[in-house]
Amino acid sequence: MATAEAGPVTVTVTGGERNAFVSGQVDRDERAPLQTMPWWVAVIGAAAVAVSATATTLWLLSIAGHDASLRIEAIKIGLSVGAGTGGAVALLLAVRRQWLSERTQAHAEDVARITHAHAEAVARDNAYDATQRRVTELYGKAVEQLGHANAPVRLGGLYSLERLAQDHSEHRQTVVDVVCAYLRMPFNPPLSVPAESQKPLVDKDVGSSSAETRHGGSDVREELQVRLAAQRMLARHLALSDDRSIVDQHANISGIYWDGMRIDLNGAHLVEFDLAQCRLGHADFRYAQFSGGAIFTEAQFDGDVMFDGAQFGRYAMFAEAQFDRCVTFDGVRFHGDAIFIEARFDEDATFVDTQFNGDAIFSGANFSKHAGFGKARFGKDVKFVSAKFDGGGLAWFDGVEFSTRPDFTGALARHPGDRHSWPDGWHIHPGSPSGMAPLVRQ
Repeated sequence: MATAEAGPVTVTVTGGERNAFVSGQVDRDERAPLQTMPWWVAVIGAAAVAVSATATTLWLLSIAGHDASLRIEAIKIGLSVGAGTGGAVALLLAVRRQWLSERTQAHAEDVARITHAHAEAVARDNAYDATQRRVTELYGKAVEQLGHANAPVRLGGLYSLERLAQDHSEHRQTVVDVVCAYLRMPFNPPLSVPAESQKPLVDKDVGSSSAETRHGGSDVREELQVRLAAQRMLARHLALSDDRSIVDQHANISGIYWDGMRIDLNGAHLVEFDLAQCRLGHADFRYAQFSGGAIFTEAQFDGDVMFDGAQFGRYAMFAEAQFDRCVTFDGVRFHGDAIFIEARFDEDATFVDTQFNGDAIFSGANFSKHAGFGKARFGKDVKFVSAKFDGGGLAWFDGVEFSTRPDFTGALARHPGDRHSWPDGWHIHPGSPSGMAPLVRQ
């Protein structure tokens, strides 16, 4: 990147403009410095003409002797020599004038080229500044709308942020952070969440009285619609599958995947949360409350994931989810079924002091490193059918409480693994060769 200066303004020149600028600079640097022809050069030229004519004439006169005709011819020849010398001097002056003309033309072309590059750079810079000012204004207005007392205005601010992130990828993480911060705001959903969550948002008279509970000066059910729209926005742009990249019926915004987004929903209250077939980077769901179902089917987590202290009000679906980094569910309360069928844990996965009030299904799950279930409590059926504990870590079930007998039928574990801690009644098949060995009941 190069810069050109014009007065107090500094302009960044890139691409073709930079080539023009550098080309002109190199041409000027390679040219010899222009010097003014001194006066004595003209004197020397005139002297050369006079000396050549005089010397030739005198030499020829000495040869001609006293012959009048020869002396006349000698004088003619001398004058011709002088004229020829003068012509040579004139030719040199003409060459110099041509050289000066070419240099003047080249300099004019350099100036025009650099001026053009400068003008384009200034125009580009002005356009960039105008775009950034517009983005800043849109962002500020949208964030201000999110804090408005009227729910439809907040909804409009949400969609404005989404359009901003669609058009300017460098602001996508910022927009996601704002949406997550909005979802982390305190919220008490209405009792009839599933039925009401599908109703479209209808603008109401802000000054009208209402007997319904209000949230921050607006109706709770309207606030629920805004939060559901925020959740759908996250799901729409974190979805890898074309099936999830749908057009929002209210905003008419098609889904485009936003890569590498970090999600911070620590302590958020989420309603019917659905991130199925989505891909996330770092995700923080610690102490989040999931009202209704929570769906993470076929979700892919590229970074560390934390669900510590979260509460799932109904079912939690993690079937075929993929955790590339460490994941913690320590202290989580699953009030409904917890489904981890064929989930894949590439790094440590811990469920320490976790309470499963419903069925806990880990059938076909793959644990590549540590699998910690210490002090977990299982209130209903527990299935690890065909699960695999095939990494270098440990399977740890110390202090686990089961209300029914767990089922590890067809489960495999790395052997030898004397440090594994299995539930009572289960152990690695004795005499199994090194490698993967089945779990069997004692």
